[in-house]
Amino acid sequence: MSRMKNEYQAVEIARLTFDWINVHIPALRSNSPHTVRAYKTAINLYVGYLEDKGITDRTLNAACFSASCLNDWLIWLKEERNCSNRTCNNRLAAIKCLLKYIGTRNAVYNVLYLEASTAVKRLREAKPMVEGMTRDAVRAILAVPDPSGKTGLRDIAIMSFEYGTATRIDEVLSLKINSLKLNADKPYATILGKGRKIRTACLMPGLVEILRKYIKVFHGAKPGQDDYLFYSSWHGQKSKLSQEAVRKRLKIYASKAHATCDDVPLKLHSHQWRQYVEFYNMGSEVQKGLISCDLFTKHFPYLYSQSTYLHKLFSHCMRFSSSFHLGISSV
Repeated sequence: MSRMKNEYQAVEIARLTFDWINVHIPALRSNSPHTVRAYKTAINLYVGYLEDKGITDRTLNAACFSASCLNDWLIWLKEERNCSNRTCNNRLAAIKCLLKYIGTRNAVYNVLYLEASTAVKRLREAKPMVEGMTRDAVRAILAVPDPSGKTGLRDIAIMSFEYGTATRIDEVLSLKINSLKLNADKPYATILGKGRKIRTACLMPGLVEILRKYIKVFHGAKPGQDDYLFYSSWHGQKSKLSQEAVRKRLKIYASKAHATCDDVPLKLHSHQWRQYVEFYNMGSEVQKGLISCDLFTKHFPYLYSQSTYLHKLFSHCMRFSSSFHLGISSV
């Protein structure tokens, strides 16, 4: 390949990659910021791999995306970066998505996507073992945070919401004040889930009281309707609380709770609340189908009895001081 033709390919591939990551993915496909960040990470890793092989911004060409090059990159991810098979597959999916876009913009490059789709196979993923939680473990964890402090109150509200609605952590952290309808006859929350699908989750009386106390302390008497429910103060602004911040707090609580209950997993993560609720017959599929509490009580009487149990469990676990007393009867 002549030098001029190679440089033309390098410029064209770089331009199409820029358009894909900065225009096509965030705007046209309406992907979440997490997806965009994952795609950017995959591109950066692939560029870093090519640079290790001596490829520069001037020598980049279509051959750099051949099936053999992609397979070698997967080996590099596993051996040099100790990536799991699942992570490798996610990175590979991002590169295939890029090649498909490049092929649609210039038919000359369509062969790259076709070759990658047929000759570069996904790695086999082992199903992870899920470490479940018992009811004793849940009681122990919820009893650790100190509700007399703002941080403890916030963490109780987050864990209680996950526990009471079987929602994903990002769904919880994406909630805004206007997502909650606490004064409705049957209180509920509007959840924006995966694929930007909207569903409704009923809120139990104990959880409603916890949220009201939290909002009063953190947002005041007149909260901004567009403010994040759970936020982090940064330069005077209420920005979305990060998952990493929640993850660190959960590890602290898990360590303390494990000292009193061996059932508490030391590597506690937010999704275990969702798994626990599903295990005890109040699963996400039920919550997704809830339009009103009337539907819940009419068609799922046993599950409603489970929600009553959860309400009592909240009351049993919440050791509120007199200034933060919620007036919930104990078990």
